[in-house]
Amino acid sequence: MIQMKRRSLFLQAAGLAAMNQRSAIGQVGQDGPPPTDHFWWQTAPVSVVDWPMLVGPHRQLFIDDYVIAEAKDVQKQFHQPKKHPGYVLSSEHPWEGTACLAHGTVVKEESGRLRMYYIGSTWHVPFERASENPHNNVCVAYSNDGIRWEKPDLGMHTFFGRGGTNLVLPVNPKIRTYEQFSIIYRPDEPDPGKRWRMGCYLPGRNKFLDDPKDPRRLVIGKKPYEENGYYVMFSADGLKWNLHPEPIFTSGWTLERATWPMEGIAENSSIMFDTVRRKYVAFVRIWDVRPGRGRTVRARGITESEDFMHWSPPRTLFLPLELDEPGMQFYSSNGFNYESMYLGLLRCFRAGTTGQIYFQLVSSRDCVHWDRAGFRQPFIDNGVFGSYDAGYHSDFSNPPIRMGDELWFYYGSSTTGKFQTPRVGGICLAKLRLDGFASIEAGEGGGTLLTRPLDHAAGRLFVNAIARKGGSVRVDILDRYRRPIPGFTAEDAVPVVGDSIKTQVHWRGSSDLRSLANRTIRLKFHLQNAGLYSFAINDARSGS
Repeated sequence: MIQMKRRSLFLQAAGLAAMNQRSAIGQVGQDGPPPTDHFWWQTAPVSVVDWPMLVGPHRQLFIDDYVIAEAKDVQKQFHQPKKHPGYVLSSEHPWEGTACLAHGTVVKEESGRLRMYYIGSTWHVPFERASENPHNNVCVAYSNDGIRWEKPDLGMHTFFGRGGTNLVLPVNPKIRTYEQFSIIYRPDEPDPGKRWRMGCYLPGRNKFLDDPKDPRRLVIGKKPYEENGYYVMFSADGLKWNLHPEPIFTSGWTLERATWPMEGIAENSSIMFDTVRRKYVAFVRIWDVRPGRGRTVRARGITESEDFMHWSPPRTLFLPLELDEPGMQFYSSNGFNYESMYLGLLRCFRAGTTGQIYFQLVSSRDCVHWDRAGFRQPFIDNGVFGSYDAGYHSDFSNPPIRMGDELWFYYGSSTTGKFQTPRVGGICLAKLRLDGFASIEAGEGGGTLLTRPLDHAAGRLFVNAIARKGGSVRVDILDRYRRPIPGFTAEDAVPVVGDSIKTQVHWRGSSDLRSLANRTIRLKFHLQNAGLYSFAINDARSGS
């Protein structure tokens, strides 16, 4: 517990310094030095390369430069997940409409079975009266292998009189539709009826109306919208839900031009439970209506809560800026704990061009200050036009699911962008090597990477690395002032070879760091024709 408090306090103090710190080692294929711009609401970060940082059993990644003090003759390379061909789940029932979208959550149960909450989209299904179209229907599916999914007959809700559905929430004209929802399972919750909790945006009544000229067409009414806002629901089993009567967020959605800052939030919000700080964090849609903007633009905000019911005022998280492609908007985003970091996916909307939506990777060290990682390059890009995931990517609120030595990212997508109809799509899957977001790479000539000073609980040093033909990884341990420690020099190091997500580092005469307990150290990695994804100091001999 003491260690966790030290880590949290340090991250809060150092988060701003590390925020938006530009890579000192560059990106493979990038010419010249990395950009040095700083956004208009930020100040230039201070150097933290000689600040000691506390490392616990969690793995340290190289998505940002937080752990890096010095690098020579190496480059940082960002990686994309490899896509599984085609959909793993697609629409086949009337309540699933023309597309199955994400906008929900995938949960790995204690048994190892996966439970997927997803949307069946009837947006482009014709109804005699457009106002009767529920648009988004919340469904559930199960899978033991993550590829083949079963849609159970829950026996709970009908779809316009038709039974046999896997609907988790009712088709309710009063609620009208369910916008992007997040589900969190808290087995430690003392109230059994609240161990499953959901946050969901409900547009309310009077927002979607029949067109007086053609009732089959939809028009958007003017505010106020009755019972419009972001609501919470609770459940004992994750299937039968109770709606709390009052919204936790007010809605800032409007067709009318507003002033900055705009009150409330809009749809497409996502909630996580921060397991380090023990609080809830919501990534919410705000509207960028800064003075001088020619139009209202989708952007992202962030807010926090101790109890899931009472939230801090949203503050700005991401705004489209001049360095982004013309017409860029941020449709939605999520966040999750991952080892020693916070990561998330930012849905980037090419509103000014193709209407496509793709994912960028975002990262943080304190869950307060966030950066767009990978030089704003796509993390999960769109496929070629006409392919199964060419158009409208939608996200789940959960972290990637670990399956063996891989991270599985589920997402929804469609064959066309936002403005094209009909929207035909399903649930997609992309797989990434464990910790494989970014690697430090060196060629045959070799290179080195030196860490910041590390305070650690003595244990064993493990690396996630790939040493290609004739290559190796060796580790030199230095003291805080960069002086070699006898017995742990590069000459004493046993080279790490091959490809493994977890290999223990040895030195001749030593296999652990017990003799270095209570000492501040630095690690100097010597890479030759190799890539380094992460490292960790812990007592585990096997497992993660």
